[in-house]
Amino acid sequence: VEDCSIHDVRNNQIQVRFAENVLVQNCVAYHGSDYAVHDRPTAVLNWPSMIIALDADQVTFRDIQAYHNYGAGITAGAGSTNVTIEDNVIYDNIGSQSYVHRTRNVIIRRNFIYHTNHPDFRRGGNPAGCIALNNEKDFADYPYVKDIAIYDNVLVGCNKNIAIWNSDKTPTLIENVTIRQNTLVNAAANGALEAVNFSIACDANVRNIVVEKNIFYQQKPVKEKNPCLPNQASAAGQEVAEAQNALEQFIAQAPDTAQIRYNSNLWWPFSLPAMTSDSDIVADPKLAAPDTPLVPNQPAQLKNYKPLAGSPAIAGGHGAQAIFDGTIGATATPGSPGGPTPTATIVPTTPPPTTVPTPRPTAVGCLPQDNGVVSNPGFEDGKSPWRFRTNGRGTYGVTSPGFECTNAAQLTIKRQGRNVLFFQKRIALEAGQRYRLSFYASSNSGDDLKVYLEKNGGNRANYGVQAMRADLTDQWRQFVTEFAVPNSNR
Repeated sequence: VEDCSIHDVRNNQIQVRFAENVLVQNCVAYHGSDYAVHDRPTAVLNWPSMIIALDADQVTFRDIQAYHNYGAGITAGAGSTNVTIEDNVIYDNIGSQSYVHRTRNVIIRRNFIYHTNHPDFRRGGNPAGCIALNNEKDFADYPYVKDIAIYDNVLVGCNKNIAIWNSDKTPTLIENVTIRQNTLVNAAANGALEAVNFSIACDANVRNIVVEKNIFYQQKPVKEKNPCLPNQASAAGQEVAEAQNALEQFIAQAPDTAQIRYNSNLWWPFSLPAMTSDSDIVADPKLAAPDTPLVPNQPAQLKNYKPLAGSPAIAGGHGAQAIFDGTIGATATPGSPGGPTPTATIVPTTPPPTTVPTPRPTAVGCLPQDNGVVSNPGFEDGKSPWRFRTNGRGTYGVTSPGFECTNAAQLTIKRQGRNVLFFQKRIALEAGQRYRLSFYASSNSGDDLKVYLEKNGGNRANYGVQAMRADLTDQWRQFVTEFAVPNSNR
């Protein structure tokens, strides 16, 4: 399902149910609701998810703009497995922007998610949440939330930018969650002490939660208060008055338990008791413009949350990488009535490629490395076994000089198509092993490329490199990523 615009629907806009191997991409979804009028009170909302997988397997939601909806945005729903939510722009929905409910094996990555505090799309008088994990009690026949990976997302202005809930006060477990390399900025509310940037419910039943290499940035936080700890649930006396006057919010909250592990996170302006490790640091991440106000009906700018040169999040190895500007592949579509024209922004790549601008050396012949798995990597043997395809018009040839090598592949696009592929087959990999992919590339047009390592045909199972985005310029640049081949893939 691709290249679609869906709006003013009274229930789900796209529901993937009792299905498998489904890809939904390049769509715009707004003004979705349930079977009630739009001006009803939030209390009577039935919380439909605009785009949802239910009892489904192997579902990907990619390059979607979901906004101004009267429910949740994109959901991995009850009974589903192997759901990927990636490269989307999700904002200003009344429900959670992205919701994980009674499902397993979910990946949420490279999304730009935010809430502008738009008065028509508040939940309980405040912005709604960005990413939430939850087991609702009325779905006891479904599995509990397990095996979730949340990484390389930018989350701004929600009431809780990332939250693990226990909304129904049940003892149901949430297990094996990795929250890695996300940037969480300025949780927001219209009253003091009503928002939490990163939240794990104080009574949540959790096991094996890993929180590592994230940036937690809060402009006006309640000083060093973890609401889950005794005597820290709220500031006292004068502190409360000061918090109210400054509209302060909590930078984070979580119970004190060995089941939650913290590693190499960056906190600003301070860290919290029971939520740090010796590898965490407290430092200004030097984001470009993180405190820029979010304005309803004006798209937020991802570039404002980019770590600048010299950021300790980069130099200190705490996970943040420079993120790029531009647009994702969503089809340009007129905006909703009273809303903006959809504007999308690319999100960080995963794994994040290291980009190294390098002076061009003298070209010499390049021989394959003894342990390399890519055939003819330097194009010294001509074009084979590399292949080029497009539904536009273009040519593939070998040119000289290359970067460090005598030769390079040259792709000439004469007419743009929707599909441009440059690939080779029969790359032999060993499950469970780690590999390093490195290449140099340039583009005189500035067009970028994405790199995939996946099965040729069938279910297109991914082997460790998924939509690695290379930001090309007219100068040669090096792109490097390391990855592990999953044991489960064949």
